[in-house]
Amino acid sequence: MRLEKIKSIAFVMVLVMVGLFNLGLHTNNTVSISENRNLQTAPELSIEGFFRGNLTSKMDAFVSDQFMFREDMIKVANAFQKLRGFSSDVIMETVIGDNMAGGNTGETDEDVNNSQGIQINYFVYEDRAFRSFKKNENAEISYAKAINDFALDNPEVSVFSLVAPTQAAFIPEKYEKYTDSPVQSIERLKAYFDPKVSFLDVMPLMLGSDPSDLFFRTDHHWNGPGAYLGYVAFCESKGIEPIPLERLGEIKVEGFVGSFYNMTNNDVLKDNPDTIYAYTPLYPVTMTRTYME
Repeated sequence: MRLEKIKSIAFVMVLVMVGLFNLGLHTNNTVSISENRNLQTAPELSIEGFFRGNLTSKMDAFVSDQFMFREDMIKVANAFQKLRGFSSDVIMETVIGDNMAGGNTGETDEDVNNSQGIQINYFVYEDRAFRSFKKNENAEISYAKAINDFALDNPEVSVFSLVAPTQAAFIPEKYEKYTDSPVQSIERLKAYFDPKVSFLDVMPLMLGSDPSDLFFRTDHHWNGPGAYLGYVAFCESKGIEPIPLERLGEIKVEGFVGSFYNMTNNDVLKDNPDTIYAYTPLYPVTMTRTYME
């Protein structure tokens, strides 16, 4: 009995010491580069927040996000996973508000959680990753309305809309149950557009291709060859002949590791970086970009 009491006291003392050390050594970061998300900063103390329950939840998140040596601990945990021989063919799930780290949007935490808090599944398959697609019909309607309003307010302007599909359209069959279909979302979107808007459908050009030919392995964007198909879709809509890809100048940047690695910290992606291919036109091109309120 006496030994158990000593153990209990020792345990409490360790917790107190860790807490005191953390007070002096905790971080004050606003963004986690390794997790690619915003971190909880020190919450503002208020009686209203305490009674609403926001203060305690934000304080818990603050302690977790700003814990001393947190980034180092994440790296050590990932190293242990690799030593334990975890398969590269895994499903990684995370619940996020804004899945890309960024600045302050002016929204409250409650707004973000209610409007953007969705479950995203990440799949590391062989030497690449996929991210699940979550359909949002309200967002589809809002997007189409914004494009329609611009087209109707500017009748002298030719308006085109191209919605690039995501890798989820090419996800391995055994993972299809974990994601909604971006192809179906694009098909719904077509019906929302006013006839004044020219919808550019790139999917017929992409179907049947290997995703590695169209998208980065470690990032959520399409790559240079994939974007070139978007250009081809535009040319077809305008009735003009696209310049063959092999005639364009090429810029190659090796060693790119993107957002999928930042979200999963998976060494398979780190060990298989992407190569960025960019293309230069045959002749000088000028472009005017106009910002509108």
